[in-house]
Formats: sequence, structure tokens, C-alpha cells
Amino acid sequence: VITVGVPVPPEGVIDIPIIEREVSSPRKHFKMALAPLFRVGDVEGTMLRVRQSRAAHSAVTQYRVMESCGSAALLEVQPLTGVKHQLRVHLALALSCPILGDHKYSKWNSLQPQ
Repeated sequence: VITVGVPVPPEGVIDIPIIEREVSSPRKHFKMALAPLFRVGDVEGTMLRVRQSRAAHSAVTQYRVMESCGSAALLEVQPLTGVKHQLRVHLALALSCPILGDHKYSKWNSLQPQ
């Protein structure tokens, strides 16, 4: 896939569960979202485990930057699980590098083109 932005680090595994959430905007719609198992604690450098929602689906994606140019990158992606919109959600929300042309996940509150 081609992404808007270059992922850091250039390769890795994203292991963050995904859940469907309602988006509050003038036009009511739903999107898949991240449902992390950990959050940053109040004490610097600590991580706290959070209770996982029963509606969350385990999602694991492996990725590698093959080429990059300016603010775009060509990625090799391998979904290790099969969750609805998994690649789109992991790239846009976990790496902050949405897929080029993805109007649904490039901006959270809208369904507008990039």
C-alpha cells in the first residue's frame, strides 16, 4: 500500500485490538477504532493494563517500508488476523500514516477525501 506519511519505525508488528465505535459528527456513522490493552500511567514511564472490551477483536498486522519519498511511503503489509478494516485502522490510527486516498480513516470525524 501507499501511505500518507512514513511510518516510524520502518518495520514492525502492530498488535492492538480493534473495536467498532460511533463517530460523533453531523453525519452519524461508525468506524473501527483501536482498543489498546495498555495506557500510559500517571508516573512517567509506567504502563497500566486496561480492561478489554468484549466487543474488541484481536488484530495483528506486520508491516515494512519498502520505499519512501518525501511524505509518502510504499509499505508491504501482512495481516496476521482478519478484522474488518484492520489494515486501514492500524496504518491510520496506530502509525498515523493513512492509506493514500482512504477517505474513511484519514480524518476521524469526517468522511471527506484527503
